[in-house]
Amino acid sequence: MDGTSNRAAQRAVEAQELHQMGLSTAAGQAYLEMLGQGTRQVSPPPEVRSELAAAGLLGETEEAGVWLLNDPRQVLRAAARRHRRQAEAVLHLEHRLGTLWDRPRAAGTEIVEVLHGRSAVTQVADSSQLAVRHQVRSLDRGPYSPSTAGTMCPIQREMLPRGIRYRTVYGDDAASAPHIRRAIGEAMDLGEDARVHAAVPMRLRIMDEDLGLIVLNEEERVTGVLVHPSPLLAALIGLFDSIWATSVPLGVAEDIPRLDDVDGNTRRLLRLMASGLTDEHMSRELGISRRTLSRKVQQLLEHTGARTRFQLGVQAARRGWIV
Repeated sequence: MDGTSNRAAQRAVEAQELHQMGLSTAAGQAYLEMLGQGTRQVSPPPEVRSELAAAGLLGETEEAGVWLLNDPRQVLRAAARRHRRQAEAVLHLEHRLGTLWDRPRAAGTEIVEVLHGRSAVTQVADSSQLAVRHQVRSLDRGPYSPSTAGTMCPIQREMLPRGIRYRTVYGDDAASAPHIRRAIGEAMDLGEDARVHAAVPMRLRIMDEDLGLIVLNEEERVTGVLVHPSPLLAALIGLFDSIWATSVPLGVAEDIPRLDDVDGNTRRLLRLMASGLTDEHMSRELGISRRTLSRKVQQLLEHTGARTRFQLGVQAARRGWIV
């Protein structure tokens, strides 16, 4: 790329940055051209004069059609100070209004709230995620709305790059549907920790330890149940944790062999494990050493993505390896 092309590319970037400040594309381009002339007195196009003057970048003179360029550093520093003061005022207001919001809930007047309608549920789900500080836990299952199926939640797309952790357990209906899997794959690419479970009992989202949202679908009606800090919310967190512990990392489940691919010795080993026998008893029953037994169990753990023998037993039952 030659020097002229480099300057043009840089000019385009600067024009875009001015546009983000509120200037129109025409005003930004005109300003950059005048800035490159090297003189303070300029003759800006009539259609952008008032816009540049309102931004503080131009000052009018007594001579018709002649304007003065102001030092952009001073103008932008002043703008930055204004924005900083506005941001501080907004944060102060956030604190005061947040206190008013929390006061009745801290007093325990509302443990559960009911939301009626898809729009209300969606708005609360989105706004509550924006307030998350650490993590969002979710249980996800169908049925899915045709208008949203296959698309990643925009709020999640915004929060994941900020370092907010998302842990989601999907039901088999979500994990097996190609259009849903595309959205899940996009979320996983951004950092979502996703798993799959055969028996996800409900659609649930838990924001930190502050708020739970249960979504109920009854034909065309959507109802949301908000659960505030309480023993009920603690129970929902416990439910999520127990399902998470027995779920399979998504992506690994696809590679689990079919029943026909698991030989009789493996199924016998799994049945012995399910019966609660010790490694010593199992190795004697199978006629192998304890070291060989441990190696076989480790291979099964790695193959299924399970992290404990309990999880392995759950996945073996799910896949029909043991009955």
